[in-house]
Amino acid sequence: MSTATAPTTHRWTREEYHDLAEAGFLGEDDPVELLEGEIIRMSPQNTPHAVAVRLVRRVLQRIFPGDANQGLKTTSPQAA
Repeated sequence: MSTATAPTTHRWTREEYHDLAEAGFLGEDDPVELLEGEIIRMSPQNTPHAVAVRLVRRVLQRIFPGDANQGLKTTSPQAA
């Protein structure tokens, strides 16, 4: 008689997430984010959201000039 074990999920670390991207499993334009250890597929930004992100990015670039904000990502709205 065998005992079945319940399936478990893997909580990804930031380093593992970046390793997946570097290995080509996640593309730069893939709409995914790492949230609390889970890789979540995000819906595309709509135009108002994209505009808000762009405006906030501009303000942050004025406050923190230079390379400090290169990690900020602005995604263009995609047609559904």
